Amino acid sequence: MGKSQTMIDISTVNSGRFLTLPPTAKLLYFYLLMYAADDGIVDAYLPMEASHTQFSDLTELEEKKYVWFLEKPTIGFLPDYLKHNRNLDIRGKRDSDRLPLLAEKFPHAQIMVAITKNDKKTKQILPVINILK
Repeated sequence: MGKSQTMIDISTVNSGRFLTLPPTAKLLYFYLLMYAADDGIVDAYLPMEASHTQFSDLTELEEKKYVWFLEKPTIGFLPDYLKHNRNLDIRGKRDSDRLPLLAEKFPHAQIMVAITKNDKKTKQILPVINILK
C-alpha cells in the first residue's frame, strides 16, 4: 500500500445498492478502498481487522458485487475501484503482483495502465487480459 489518496465516488455511495448494505459492510468497503493496490486488488484481512468487521460483511459486499474474489476467503478485486480513483497519478502507479490471478479469474476486469508517448505517461483503461499478453 502506497501513499493513500483514495477518492470516493458519491454516486456509488448514494445508490440504493450501497445504501441497503449493513453499516458494518459499508465501513468495510471504505477500508477496502483505502488498502487496495493501485489496480483495485486487496487482501481483505487487514482492512477487516482495522475496521473490526466480519467475514459476513465481506460476503454482503460480494453478494452486492462490490468485491469479486480472486482467492477466498480474503483476496479480492474491487470492480468500482477506477470509478473512485479516476484521479490516480499514473506516474507512480505500481502493478499488483496478483494481476495474473485477476486475468485468470476475470479477464475483462478494467484496470488503469500507463502508456508512454513522447516520454510522457498517460492513463488508459484496458481489460487486464490485454495488458498481460
